[in-house]
Amino acid sequence: MSAREKIAYIKGLLDAGTPRDDFEMALYGAIVEALDAVVDDMDRQDESLVALTEELMDLSDYCDGLGEDLDAIEEGWLGEQVLDQEDVLVAEGDEPEGVDLYRPILCPYCSTMFYYRPDLCDENDTVQCPNCRRTFAPSEVELEEE
Repeated sequence: MSAREKIAYIKGLLDAGTPRDDFEMALYGAIVEALDAVVDDMDRQDESLVALTEELMDLSDYCDGLGEDLDAIEEGWLGEQVLDQEDVLVAEGDEPEGVDLYRPILCPYCSTMFYYRPDLCDENDTVQCPNCRRTFAPSEVELEEE
């Protein structure tokens, strides 16, 4: 028996019975109205849940489509060869040709450690700290060891 059916049953009992006074009738009527309001809220929540579930399924389908599109782009850039993460990792001390490695550096002003690419910097070039935004030459500071 659903909540709405149970409330209809209680209403039937109240209609069939004879309350002792007006206060009891008003009290029972208020209880039934409150139960009706609760069931109405539950019905609205059920409708909202159905709508949200449909939107979630649409979003999931959209994300699946994006994943497929990204896979197609990756295959287009790399040809038929798709690199796994193990393929691009290098062992410590090995620096194969063509692989750009980032180096850690410590900002002399705010002590924030960040990474930069030394192959893109000349001796006189400066780098900008992402935290304090000050610039300095990497040659001015001691590089952090990994």
